[in-house]
Amino acid sequence: MTLRHGAFIALAACAVYANSLGHGFAYDDVPMVVRNEHIAESAPWWRPWVEPYWPGSNEGDVIDLLYRPLTVQTYGLQRRLLGLQPLSFHAVNILLHAGVSLMLWRVSLRLGLGDGAALAAALLFAVHPIHVEAVANIVGRAEILSALGVLGAVLAEDARIRLEGAGAARTPRYIAWTVLLLLFVAVAVFSKETGAAAVIVVTGWRLWSSQCGTG
Repeated sequence: MTLRHGAFIALAACAVYANSLGHGFAYDDVPMVVRNEHIAESAPWWRPWVEPYWPGSNEGDVIDLLYRPLTVQTYGLQRRLLGLQPLSFHAVNILLHAGVSLMLWRVSLRLGLGDGAALAAALLFAVHPIHVEAVANIVGRAEILSALGVLGAVLAEDARIRLEGAGAARTPRYIAWTVLLLLFVAVAVFSKETGAAAVIVVTGWRLWSSQCGTG
C-alpha cells in the first residue's frame, strides 16, 4: 500500500502540470535561461558560482543580493546536454515537484499522520494550484529545489535521530545520513536565499523529536 501511495502521489503531481510541457520560454525564463551568458556553452561550468542570480545586475551602481548558483547551474547543465529545448526544462520542473510531493508525504508520516491523512496531505500539496508559478515557469525551479533541500534535510535528520535512539550513532550508516543532511542543506541554501530556513527547520525537528520521544 505504501508503494502504491507513493506512485499515486508522483503520478498526480506530474499529471496536473503535464500541460506545461508544451509551453515555451516566457517572462524571466528568457533572460535567465535563453540569454544568460553565464550558462552559455562557451562559459566555464563554475561561472554561476561567482556571479549574482540576475545576469548583469552587479554592473554599475546596482548590486544584486540574490545568489542562487545551484539553480542556475542546473540550467547550464541542461543547455549543454539537451540544448535550448523548453520541453526538457519544463519536464525537470515537473519531476522535481513530484519529488518534493513525495518528500512531504514521508515527512507527514514521520509527523505521526495515518496513512490516509498523509496521502491526502501529499495529494493536496501535489495538485494545489498555488504551485503553478513555481512549476510552470522554468525560473520557479529555485523554489522547488529549495523545498526539496529543506524536506530532504528534515528526513535525513530524522534518520539520524532514529539511529541515535537505537545506539547506532557514529556508525557508517549514521555518517552517511549526516553527509546527506549537509548536502540537502546546501541544496536548499544555494537554490534560493530562503533555503537558509533549513537550519531552523532541522533544529526545530530535533527539538520536537526530543520532546515527543520519537525515534
